[in-house]
Amino acid sequence: MAEAELATFIDRFTVQFVRVFPHPIERVWRALTDPAELGAWCMPAEIDLRVGGAYVFQGEPWGTILALEPPRLIRFGKTGVFDEPMVAERNYFQYELEATAQGTRMTFIERWAEGPDYRSWFVRKFGQEGDDLPGGPDSPFHPGTVGGWHAMFDDLADFLDGVPRGTRLPPSRFSAVAKAWAGEKVRKGKFAADDADGYVGELRAEESYFDLIDVYRDHIRATLTPAKPKGGLR
Repeated sequence: MAEAELATFIDRFTVQFVRVFPHPIERVWRALTDPAELGAWCMPAEIDLRVGGAYVFQGEPWGTILALEPPRLIRFGKTGVFDEPMVAERNYFQYELEATAQGTRMTFIERWAEGPDYRSWFVRKFGQEGDDLPGGPDSPFHPGTVGGWHAMFDDLADFLDGVPRGTRLPPSRFSAVAKAWAGEKVRKGKFAADDADGYVGELRAEESYFDLIDVYRDHIRATLTPAKPKGGLR
């Protein structure tokens, strides 16, 4: 898995990632807000870059922009769970950037609403994944979702540095298998030798994501603040 620090949980509904990229703040800002660049490391996107402007990921409306201070801060409001109307301070994710001697410090925060039964919501949205909530049904932190953000920020680092996705991950048993597979495909003329490392990197990145799911399942259990006893009992 990637060597970057794991996320921290500010509370049972708020997660934070911090990354430092050796690039100017304007360059990182563009990668976070330009739809063409988002499509390269995150997912296909459309953004009306103004406060109140709508944004779309993978063809699905997600919400509107709540705050915009280029190139320092952007806050995306999320449509509420259970198809409820969006409440600005209950459902959002944001990027805050700070220029440092090392480049740019990015702080990502995602906030979820308090109150819903997230197990039921995940079952409705994703099937059986609703069972995988290590913090309990009142907390939204699914290992696949949190691990997905971590993996995407790894992809962002690769994108900013101009290297193929996953090619800088440490070797694993699977990476050796993938390299042998790619070499055989090149030998049989299935694809060009120049493309082999890219395919191996893509497969290695997918392996790393599934490793991260296991890591975050344990991390959530170990570090998430326990739920308060019902009825105020201690």
